[in-house]
Order: sequence, then structure tokens, then C-alpha cells
Amino acid sequence: MIPPDISPDDPRTWLDWTNPSDRGFQKVDCEIGLERVLNAAGTACVILAGWWSWMALVGHPAPDHPWSVLNRPAYLGPVAMLCLAGVLFTARYLTDNFYLVDPARHVVYYHFRFLFVRRVRLLFERRDLLGVSTQTRKRRTRYSSWWEHRVVLIGTTGRVVPLDRWRRDALWRCNQEAAALATSLGCAWYEAQEGRRVIVTVKDGVASVAHARPGWLEGYAAYPIFALTLIALLLVMRFMGLIR
Repeated sequence: MIPPDISPDDPRTWLDWTNPSDRGFQKVDCEIGLERVLNAAGTACVILAGWWSWMALVGHPAPDHPWSVLNRPAYLGPVAMLCLAGVLFTARYLTDNFYLVDPARHVVYYHFRFLFVRRVRLLFERRDLLGVSTQTRKRRTRYSSWWEHRVVLIGTTGRVVPLDRWRRDALWRCNQEAAALATSLGCAWYEAQEGRRVIVTVKDGVASVAHARPGWLEGYAAYPIFALTLIALLLVMRFMGLIR
């Protein structure tokens, strides 16, 4: 039962977030940069802890009693790195971000929660929405290439807001989701095409949507966040004198 001191039509006043669908809202999960950074940093810490532990074992054989590891300075680094990974993964678990779509009023809210901080704001009203489409990008490795897709909202000012993470070879699925969402919001749907990117341009204050082929250099940086996080941690450890 909805508490009497909140408005079921305005998520900014909600106290209970258990079932937004009971109030007529559609919940769309998303993954923002903060969540990706926390995942990448936690994974990097686990990898570094494993490598550091191996180096410590090679140079300092493990003692007979497990708890006496804490008395060996060479083993404190890997333990601290694992503890940091636990903190990062816990923070990721306590991070919850999603969109709420109100089909009756054609508005979109954005919900952000990090640890114990929760914020909800109105993202788009109907007059602010140009339409819904599928954003595409090409990814390449040394041996193969593929396309990734995600559903996006397009504002009348040219603002593009992704509603989910990139998914591999999901053009048909994302187009279907975008079409359904456009129907719920009462706005236009711009169907994405195979092998083409959606381009949003603004001219004289008016936004428009077109399709274009990707550049030949596009897609070579497939996992920049993880790589940059790992490099940053290595540089910090080198600066602190933890590694040579």
C-alpha cells in the first residue's frame, strides 16, 4: 500500500521503491560510468593482488601458520589490495541507477543511488523529447570486428541520453525496445540501420537525426576504462615505492 505522505505520480516524493510498476511506471535499468569504474577498479585490484601475492610468495615463502602472514610486510600489500577490492565491489553493489518512464504523462525520471545517497530528478518532459533511437558503434580487435548497440533518448536540444549498456549484435532487439519506448512516450522513433551510426545535429536551435557510416578508425579502443584504471593503479603503486 502506498504511504499517504507521498505522491504516486511523482517519484521525487516516494519513500518506497520496491515496485515502481505498481504506480504505473516502467523501470529501465542503466549502467553509468560510475558503476563501470567501480567494476573495473575492483577487478583491477583483484588482478594486482594476485600478481603481488605471487611475487611475495616467490621472494618470501609463506609461513607455516596462516595468521602469521599478517606479520610479514611483503604480504600486507596483497591483503590491503583485496580489502580495497571488497570496498569497491560493495560500493558497486550499493549503487543503483535507472530510469522511470511514465506512459500516462510521457515523462522520464532519472534515479541515482550511491551508498546511502538517493536522488531523483525529472529528466525529460514530452515537449523536451525529439524521439527514441538505437545508438550503434563498431568495435575491433586484432582478429575480428563487431557492432554494439544501445537504446537512447534524444532531446530537442540534441542531447543524447543512453538508457542501457552497450550490447553486442543487438540491433534488432534494441530497435524493438526503442519502438516500444517511443510508443510509451508518445514521441518519434528513429530506426537504426545495419552498419550505420545515428547522428544527431543541431542547426538554428532545431535538432535532427540522420544516419552515417562509421569512420575507418572507429572502434579500436574496446576497453578503455579497464585499461586506464589498471595503468593508474600501477603508476600509484610505483610512486609509493610498492613496485619497481
